[in-house]
Amino acid sequence: AAATAIARLRSSGSSIWVGLLSGTGPMIFQRLMVTQGISMSNLVMSQVMPVPTTSSTDAIVRNYANATTNTNQTSDVSSLEGYLISKFALLALTNIRVGQLSSSALLDSVYRTTSMEVEGLTLGPFLDTVCSSQQNCDCNCGLRQVWLSAPTT
Repeated sequence: AAATAIARLRSSGSSIWVGLLSGTGPMIFQRLMVTQGISMSNLVMSQVMPVPTTSSTDAIVRNYANATTNTNQTSDVSSLEGYLISKFALLALTNIRVGQLSSSALLDSVYRTTSMEVEGLTLGPFLDTVCSSQQNCDCNCGLRQVWLSAPTT
């Protein structure tokens, strides 16, 4: 839908800047746009992970690059997100006593730890409570950062 809307804007001669929240990562969207011949000019995307090919200063990106060296793994935001999730799960699992692994023990581990530091990124806070509609709830959201990228053709 976003690609179609951008194509209409571009075909009408509009050069307005477009900002997108990316659930797929900029590289996947860029491939879609390029294959449809849609201009990537004046387009900014946000994602919940740094772009692995351009954010080499982030510790998690460096460690991800080292972990995937000599593999056929595609280096993209989705893959990096999977890497982070696996590191998070491993931390949560290490807080569970041997022989007591269960889904409730995993949740208890996350809530008991509250926040977790994973290769320079803070995830959490995770709380076992429900926020009322009158509260500003900033729990159970994972990362508190957004990265921007300007995909190119």
